[in-house]
Amino acid sequence: MEKKSLITWKDAIKLAFGIAVGLLITTICFYCFATCSDNRTRNGSARIVNSNNYGGTYQKRLVVSGVVADDYDTFGNDTIGIFKKNEKYGYYNTKKKSIVIPAKYENAWRFSEGLAGVIMNGKLGFINIKDETVIGFNYGYHESHLYEFVFRWGHCAVPNEKGLCGIIDKNGKWVIKPIYELANVASANYAIVNVKNGFKIQIDDNGNILNPHVIDEVERLTYTKNIKDVSNEEYIEYPTSYYKYKVNYNVGLMDMNGKIITQPIYHEISALDEKLFSATLNDAASIVIIDENGNVINN
Repeated sequence: MEKKSLITWKDAIKLAFGIAVGLLITTICFYCFATCSDNRTRNGSARIVNSNNYGGTYQKRLVVSGVVADDYDTFGNDTIGIFKKNEKYGYYNTKKKSIVIPAKYENAWRFSEGLAGVIMNGKLGFINIKDETVIGFNYGYHESHLYEFVFRWGHCAVPNEKGLCGIIDKNGKWVIKPIYELANVASANYAIVNVKNGFKIQIDDNGNILNPHVIDEVERLTYTKNIKDVSNEEYIEYPTSYYKYKVNYNVGLMDMNGKIITQPIYHEISALDEKLFSATLNDAASIVIIDENGNVINN
């Protein structure tokens, strides 16, 4: 007696179609993984472009004037980019893929207003596109808190050798003396600087204080009460008359009139009731209880 096939031709077609779809999805996923694995990270001012992915099959390199760059960075429509070779930085023409300034600096930032900040022998200075030193290497270099050394409105924030920040003009003259923890050229008319009490202040080019308390965010504090009735249990949120304000990464307490109650010395603040607050210290673990006057309540 002839045995019948357990798989009909229709089942075979369905099986083949399923295998084909599975292979297609696998191929697409592998391609996306390879593309996304072109890891780009930041190291100072330069974006690292890995030469291959985890499998070693996908490569993306920059070749400038016959030199294979280790890393590189471009800046929008700018024709001048940064490349890295053997732990040194230089500049290249992004259109012609040619070297403009050889890789000889310890770090480098993009050109802005005709100048670029570069590091040589651990010092910060500024060069022009001809690789001529315009502002001497007279400034300290600390990676910790300045984002980039780029001129805006004819000014640039730089640190001195002690790590204190100020603002210079395009002649290298201190417009705002280096006495601040952090400085930022915010517009053509003023700068935002950090002072020792944790606040930011707004000052003009002469160092005159325009605003003594510059904050980043304000949020009204609320607390919840558990309300029970016969049918269900729910929480109702009540607003307080106090606000949490943020400066950089810290928060403080202020009242509804904008009066500062505590300095921005806490990691987080939340309301327990109308006049009692939980304040987390900067270790992000320890908590103290403070009242509406900012006083720590001792148990």
